Amino acid sequence: MVINYGIFTRLKTILLTSIFSVLVINIIVYLSPENQGWWNSSHFTWINLLQFLLIDQILIECVSVLITFFLLTKYAQAFNLSDYPASKKSIIRYQVAFLPVALLAFFAFNPVTQTLRFFYHYLPDLDWGVYWSEYFYSTDLYLTYLPIVFIQVYTVLNINLTSQYSNEITLKDPDEERSLLEIRTENGVRFIAADHIIYGKKDKRKTIVATAEGKHFTNLSISELEETLPKNDFIRINRATIVQLAVIDQYAYWENDKYVLTIKNGEQFIVSRQRLKSIKTVLKPSQK
Repeated sequence: MVINYGIFTRLKTILLTSIFSVLVINIIVYLSPENQGWWNSSHFTWINLLQFLLIDQILIECVSVLITFFLLTKYAQAFNLSDYPASKKSIIRYQVAFLPVALLAFFAFNPVTQTLRFFYHYLPDLDWGVYWSEYFYSTDLYLTYLPIVFIQVYTVLNINLTSQYSNEITLKDPDEERSLLEIRTENGVRFIAADHIIYGKKDKRKTIVATAEGKHFTNLSISELEETLPKNDFIRINRATIVQLAVIDQYAYWENDKYVLTIKNGEQFIVSRQRLKSIKTVLKPSQK
């Protein structure tokens, strides 16, 4: 099974990871004995608390998470960490392989995150002495972030492994009759049911696979995609496009012996007279 790292690029994953990290840190810090009673301070207000959590913490930390997960994805691609670990030893090796990301991500995101936080705290009266002493790299800051980054990286890594393993078991269910395609993308392999594909279209050196949920880029050529799709359900309408027969809606003459073919979602494609004849021939049996 090939591991898909697409989860690390999703906004939902980044936001939830940031919220989880911030809440854990603040619970540990503000519920510790020496910080008990902070809510009784004369400076405490619920508005200040929400502003602190939403902007100073969650929003800015989303940048840290985004950079960390970007590094993790690129690292997995660079070292070809795409094969699902099948044994306990291989799972351990897989976890250890990502150790450099967990250890070094701080040095990539800290200048960005802490500079944003510094501007938020001090604009318009920027005190660069404070920046270099409190916001730039320091051992204390690194040690503060290190356990957080470890939690983020290994929690999402293992959630991703577990969910993909569960999906693989589901896909192997003998009662499952739908044809599932492995669409190789930049982030790994995505499983898409053939009957969910509306069309495939060549786009420069890659191919767009359109579904009701959105459009996905695949490294398959349009010819390779055509070979993969069920022959009875899809048809090549021009050199660059394959369309599911069931979504074809109507056609109209355009110019120079060419026609505009419209599918049910409103998108249109140009087809030649010869291609249109082939399409009509294939559609006629289903219209009887």
